[in-house]
Amino acid sequence: MALQVYQRYEIAFLSQHPLGPKLSHMAVVKAVHCDKKTVKRWFKRRKQSKDLSDAPRSGRSRVTTPKQDQKIVALAEQQTFVSSQDIANQLNNNIHVELET
Repeated sequence: MALQVYQRYEIAFLSQHPLGPKLSHMAVVKAVHCDKKTVKRWFKRRKQSKDLSDAPRSGRSRVTTPKQDQKIVALAEQQTFVSSQDIANQLNNNIHVELET
């Protein structure tokens, strides 16, 4: 499970921030409730880049918005034996949904 951004900054604050308590790795592990390797990785990344946000990932970007995803799920739940092609046809927002064949 990936750490939330606030947890990453909490690790950095607890272990190395000038105003922080400067806890050891094991004390930070207990405070944040995560693995020791995770704490060491984010500690190292903070030293290298000072940025703890998510790195850009490869892969195709999303075609639908979260609101459109909710509509698709709602249609699938209303009609249990409907195909993905039928759902794509029922959407009224001209959403282009690629179907796997």
